[in-house]
Amino acid sequence: MIAAAVIGIIVVAAAVYLVLRKPSEGGAPSFTISVSPKALSVPHGGSENLTIIIQPQVPSRLGYEVEGLPAGVQYSGGPILAPPFRTFVLTFTVAENVQAGSYPATVVCENMDSGLRASDNFTLIVT
Repeated sequence: MIAAAVIGIIVVAAAVYLVLRKPSEGGAPSFTISVSPKALSVPHGGSENLTIIIQPQVPSRLGYEVEGLPAGVQYSGGPILAPPFRTFVLTFTVAENVQAGSYPATVVCENMDSGLRASDNFTLIVT
């Protein structure tokens, strides 16, 4: 009888742990992102928008960054929630002195509570 009670307590404790553990202990983020368009063409001195879609839901605290941009390319923007998908728009501005060409880049979004990250790639084409 005591052994059954101890086993029952262990099972309940394990179940509580699985429910309460942080998502980062599980390894995979609870969201994915995709960018559109996959090829963003921006003229020298110009600006264009890139849309980021987060599915199935936006984490309560979301950080983002763009990796791989050449010097002279800036981005700005922020979350705009639009059901049924969660989207936000980043505006990329290219300075006059940026060399024309194609630049592979990555948008990285991070759940600031768990530290888990999701990313998607696009190509910045400077014309």
